[in-house]
Amino acid sequence: MEDILRQIISWCLAANVTAGIIVAYMSFKIRSGPLHEKILTFGVGLVVVHSFHALVVASFFADKAYLDWAAPYGLAYGPTLYFAMRTVQGNHRFNKKDYLLHATPFILYYLLYIVWISTSADKDILYVMIRYSLFNAIILSLLGYGAYSFYLYRNGTMKFKRVLDLLSTAGIMLVFTGFLLITVDSSSPRSHASFYVPRLMMYGIMTIVVFIVLDHKLRLLIYPEGTLNAGNTDEVMAVEPRAYAKSGLPEQALVIYEERLTAMVENERLFLDPSLSIDRLSESTKIPKHYLSQIFSLQMGKSFADYINQLRIQYACKELEQPRDISMEQLGYECGFNSKVSFYRNFKLHTGLTPSQYITKVRNS
Repeated sequence: MEDILRQIISWCLAANVTAGIIVAYMSFKIRSGPLHEKILTFGVGLVVVHSFHALVVASFFADKAYLDWAAPYGLAYGPTLYFAMRTVQGNHRFNKKDYLLHATPFILYYLLYIVWISTSADKDILYVMIRYSLFNAIILSLLGYGAYSFYLYRNGTMKFKRVLDLLSTAGIMLVFTGFLLITVDSSSPRSHASFYVPRLMMYGIMTIVVFIVLDHKLRLLIYPEGTLNAGNTDEVMAVEPRAYAKSGLPEQALVIYEERLTAMVENERLFLDPSLSIDRLSESTKIPKHYLSQIFSLQMGKSFADYINQLRIQYACKELEQPRDISMEQLGYECGFNSKVSFYRNFKLHTGLTPSQYITKVRNS
């Protein structure tokens, strides 16, 4: 029975590595994207490293199970979920101290792990520390971060529903895995009969999460950014036709198009994409290009470029109002401008101030 369980575990680990590599390739093809997508890819990369580590141990060091269970990868999943959830909420002003604070348990235990296996000791103090505390630390991390992800999901300002659903699923997996680890005899982590089934379930959970992310990345690769929730264009054409005064498009349909446009561009922050054009916007919103022109000129009274640049400058102003260490050039690129000159010119145009003058004004007020 144990041989069968070991074989199934190896298959799960191999599937994790393979699917994770595919996710990394898709992320490379997508390239630009929100920060939460990068953190999501990092999380899958963590699963790949963890699974590859466990697969190597199972294949070549089967008599040294401690090389697997003593590796503290479980302490990194909770913080990764935390940063992804906070980023989706739009609260992504993290600095090095934030990352270091949440990564400290993983770093400390990993250093202990490296030192321990380097000494080849079996009953020294490091072994005792890892043996009796690592499982409990992982359980607390999974349960704590998993539960906090539900708090963020229920109380935060959520914009990217599909990603949030994915992350909330990951939070459920963390909590479930935490309770699963409670059933493991942490005082005897090398025992076989009591550990293979929980290991299979944990690695199976990792496989499920990786394939969910794989499906998500595949959708992003197939569909242009923002089209996943664009809806069906037929709903617009089904509106009661009443001639719009200055357009061949029914007035109510034009209003629906405008609401869809502003919701996608502003809520999903498409304006931060430096390569955004009216053609790409038409593809993303599924609104014909000539209707977009009518919306901008007749409904909004501004051009496409003015609308996008105004949103970018509004975003820049909010960023400048935060205590964030960032250069003006970097902020300009983050806002979607292709050069520092363009950023400064548009900032002055829309605010009447340079970025430095705006910062001074904010500080004085």
